[in-house]
Amino acid sequence: MFYLRMLLLLTPVVQGSLVKYTGMPDEHGSAQNNTDTLNAALASLVPGDRFIIPNRTYWLAGGVASKGLINNTIQLDGTLKFLAGREGWQSRFQPISNAISHPILIHFTHFTCL
Repeated sequence: MFYLRMLLLLTPVVQGSLVKYTGMPDEHGSAQNNTDTLNAALASLVPGDRFIIPNRTYWLAGGVASKGLINNTIQLDGTLKFLAGREGWQSRFQPISNAISHPILIHFTHFTCL
């Protein structure tokens, strides 16, 4: 029991901020801007942050990517819709082969406790 109490005392409590997605809802023409806004918001998260996508419909242009999220919560209350076809979608660069692969929809890498 002593060890459990010590473990609880030594375990850091991470409390982050509430971050709300600020994309333009229901605007098909805002897809690329919404994708850029979403990527910027994901990149700004620090450990413990909770990211909320409100209960609206947001058009995206593919290419949603994030790397290194730690202890974050992503709360998707709304709907993410992606433009038809893959034209205009960002592609994933593969540094090992210096090649561009297929366009990506959503790609998260190197995350912990997401």
